[in-house]
Amino acid sequence: MPNGGARDRVFVLMDSFYARYGHWPTQLRVPSRYVQIFEQWDVGGASAADRLRAKLRLVADDKPPQLVVQDDDGAWLEYGKHDSLPLPGVSSWEWLGVKA
Repeated sequence: MPNGGARDRVFVLMDSFYARYGHWPTQLRVPSRYVQIFEQWDVGGASAADRLRAKLRLVADDKPPQLVVQDDDGAWLEYGKHDSLPLPGVSSWEWLGVKA
């Protein structure tokens, strides 16, 4: 089981992006330690990192801001700088095929 804080921050951020913009992000920028956490988390025979990479670009970047999702049109959200938004109809967990 990965660090729950890292995992939860990423999924809350992706859900908030979807709630705000109506579509999923195409890029997730995280600290390199998050990529390591997701590499070690097995979700149904694949790593969570592989599941993420199947849906978006997973970028390890240790420079601030460190936890950002964005799309190809320039819409973006940074963790901790977004409003609390209602969950979308489909959660990022479901979208990625990942179970807690």
